Amino acid sequence: MGKILNPKDLSSYQTKSKNPETMKTLNSKLMRILLFGLYLLSLSTLSALNTPDLRIINAGLGKQFAVKVAGLAEAEAVFAVRTPAGKTLLQQAIHSEQYQAIFSLEHLPEGHYLLVLSTAKQEIVQPVELTRRAIRYDLNQRQLICKPVIRIDGRQLDVDFDNPQRLPIQLKLQTTDGSVLHQQEFTDSEEVELRMNLLQLPAGDYQLVLATNEQAWTETIRLR
Repeated sequence: MGKILNPKDLSSYQTKSKNPETMKTLNSKLMRILLFGLYLLSLSTLSALNTPDLRIINAGLGKQFAVKVAGLAEAEAVFAVRTPAGKTLLQQAIHSEQYQAIFSLEHLPEGHYLLVLSTAKQEIVQPVELTRRAIRYDLNQRQLICKPVIRIDGRQLDVDFDNPQRLPIQLKLQTTDGSVLHQQEFTDSEEVELRMNLLQLPAGDYQLVLATNEQAWTETIRLR
């Protein structure tokens, strides 16, 4: 059984060791243990979300790189190269559970870009730096962004949203001029699954807004 160390434990533990080299070694070991624990936690979270495996391999040919994707549960995704402002510069649809290809960015100037793998429920965003000789990136900067899946079938509206960080969620159904028809809040929920019956609403366009304290999505709902 592992032991959880609190700040007092660490302070007294370090004080007992007077040798700077010994303290450096102990601190290094503790840091490796903590990082390994965080790594296992990340793997557990990603596995629970069925997140695909995205690998970026510098091909060693300047501005060329290889992409390898595995574990696409729905066998549908889009790989894209974007500017930090969100402009798409290159896009490739994927229609299989596994995918690999080599891309060239020779036509782009040196600078910072985003490599993005998008599925129906998630986006994996990897910032990269494009130089004349290589494409550099730091895995610690990689982001996993969960997206809501919104389906409308006649007058039945389904919402599915993964929320691994348990962020507070606000959901609103409103008219196109902003008049709120329905509002609901969720707290401490890892996943939101909601079904709404819209039989009482007249035909027309409506908006479904789902927001956390980090991001918001707006979907137009058309009822006939």
